[in-house]
Amino acid sequence: MAAGLIPSMPVTRRNHRGIEIPTGVGVAVLAGTLGGIALVAFVRAVSPQSPSPTVALAASIGVLVLGFGFGAIGLYDDIAAQSERGWRAHLPALLHGRMTPGVLKLVAGAALAFVIGSATATSFGWGLINAALIGLMANLFNAFDVRPGRAAKLYLLAAVPMTILGRFLMVPLAATLGTVAAFLAFDLRERAMPGDAGSNAIGAILGGAIVAVDPPSWFRLALLALLVLLTAIAERSTLSAWIDRIAPLRAFDRLWRTHSAEEALSTTDRSAGEGSPDMLR
Repeated sequence: MAAGLIPSMPVTRRNHRGIEIPTGVGVAVLAGTLGGIALVAFVRAVSPQSPSPTVALAASIGVLVLGFGFGAIGLYDDIAAQSERGWRAHLPALLHGRMTPGVLKLVAGAALAFVIGSATATSFGWGLINAALIGLMANLFNAFDVRPGRAAKLYLLAAVPMTILGRFLMVPLAATLGTVAAFLAFDLRERAMPGDAGSNAIGAILGGAIVAVDPPSWFRLALLALLVLLTAIAERSTLSAWIDRIAPLRAFDRLWRTHSAEEALSTTDRSAGEGSPDMLR
C-alpha cells in the first residue's frame, strides 16, 4: 500500500538532505494494521481450536483507539505543514488563546490520552500519569522521526516484548509490527517517511500497550521520568547529537540505512555542526 501511496501523496517535506519526500505515508501502517487484524481474525475464526479473536480485540480496543486517533491528529498536522515545531512554540500560542494546528494536536492528543489512560486507572492521579505516558510516548516517536528508519526501528525493538507481555494485545501489536517492518524498507531508502500520522500513531500504541499491561508503579514512574527527560532533550534539538555520541545507539541508528543515505547524512551533520537543530527528515 505504501508503494501505491508514494506517487500520489500530495504532502511532501524536505528531509535532512533537502530532498522532497512524501510524508504522512504512515497511514499505510494503520491500514496494514487493520489488514493484519482481519487476517488473524479470519484464521482464528476458521480454526475451531483457536480462542475467539473477539475477546482479544475487545481487550485491546483502547490501544486501537489511541493508534487511529493519534494517527488522524498527526495526519492533520502533516497536511497543515506549519513551520513552528515543538512544545516551546505551541504552549505560548495556547496560553494566548491561538488555536494553531500544533495547539489543536496538543489539546486533542492530551484529551484522547486522558480518556483512554484513565479508563483503567485506580485514581485520578494515576489517570494523569497514564495519560502523560501515552502523550509523551507519542510525542517522543514524533521527535525520533527525523532520520531514516529511526522511529520504526525503535518501535520494533520496544513492541516485541510488549507483544509477548500483553497477552490480549497480541493481535493488534503483531499486526502493527508487521506493517511497521514492511514500511521500514521505504523509510530507510528515503522513499517515504511516516510523518506525524505514522510516528504519533505507533508511539501512542506503544504507550497505550504499556498502560494496558499494568506494570508496577515504580516502573511507570521511572518511565515517565525518562520520557520527560528525553522530551526536554528533544526540545533542545539535541537527540541526534546524543545518539551519535553513544556508540551502541549510533550503530543501531545507522543499521540498514542505504550507503548513500548514510554518507549524505554524515556530510550534512558535519556541515551543520554539533549544536544545530534537527531538521525535518
